[in-house]
Amino acid sequence: MTIQVLAAAILIASLSMREAAAEGFELVTREAWGAKPAIQQRMTEHQPSGLIIHHTSVAQQPKLSLERKMRGLQAFSQRPGKVGKRRKPAWGDVPYHFYIGVSGRIAVGRSLQYAGDTNTNYSTSGWIQVVVEGDFTKEKPTQAQLAALRALTTHLKTTFGITGARITAHDDHASTNCPGSALKRYLPTLR
Repeated sequence: MTIQVLAAAILIASLSMREAAAEGFELVTREAWGAKPAIQQRMTEHQPSGLIIHHTSVAQQPKLSLERKMRGLQAFSQRPGKVGKRRKPAWGDVPYHFYIGVSGRIAVGRSLQYAGDTNTNYSTSGWIQVVVEGDFTKEKPTQAQLAALRALTTHLKTTFGITGARITAHDDHASTNCPGSALKRYLPTLR
């Protein structure tokens, strides 16, 4: 692990709620959402140098707590299963580094030390995976989600020295409709 990744991981892990609010977002730590330990043997270390924006491809669920969604995502991720019609292996942890819920709260997912996981055909090494809750082929992101995405993206660009050209959508890397047109049209404003 490089010094930059370690420093960024420590920075994200140590952000207090007050500091996150000053940055423009509410951060829900792994401890706060009740994460189980990651299975590190199933993960690969990497050096983040860009962002990939995703959608969950499932309708927004405002009545379900972000903490419960994250626990469910982790349980699903750490066992074999299916994503759509495709089989997936058991992953070491949630596939994303950050999850932005309907209310704009941001949950910390996988450690930035490790590349994310995917069930599509591209390399996740070097990419910070950010997912926004919703199916943006059918619905629109909330203003709170867009504000949180902007604040988080700004923070990650500064922390990692990421240029605008390295802020991409999932469909820039693989044959998919992710992150949906309603979210993809917002990406140029993040660069």
